[in-house]
Amino acid sequence: MHSGAGASSAPESSEVPEMAEPSKTEQRKAEHVNIILQENVSAEYNYWNDVRLVHTALPEIDLDDVDVSVKFFGKRLEAPLIISSMTGGFGMGKEINANLAKAASEVGVAMGVGSQRAALEKPELEPTYAVVKDYGVPLVFANLGAPQLVP
Repeated sequence: MHSGAGASSAPESSEVPEMAEPSKTEQRKAEHVNIILQENVSAEYNYWNDVRLVHTALPEIDLDDVDVSVKFFGKRLEAPLIISSMTGGFGMGKEINANLAKAASEVGVAMGVGSQRAALEKPELEPTYAVVKDYGVPLVFANLGAPQLVP
């Protein structure tokens, strides 16, 4: 396991085993990613085009003296950012989470792996989430999708 920012790659870990029939949760997670990869999901109007930033140079400030790090849940983050995701719980989720974990580790920010409900339904999907342990992500979040678990 790598520790701290700057970790560049994960050791090889076991592959997600092939499964005969994907669950509805697993299919839904894969659909979320496939929509982004295959469809035009841009908004009809980009409100950022309405924003004009006024350049105000601050030459008297030494950027090396600027510290945006924070302590959150007892963990030091280099910036108050979380890479939030809905990945994990389907085959391609492992690769996506590995890439996001690598980035989070390199810049020292928190990361979310998304709902682990798919792994509760199919324990063999656990590696699609656990891959983040191979990196030095300072803080990892997950959720369970509890409303869907209650009959």
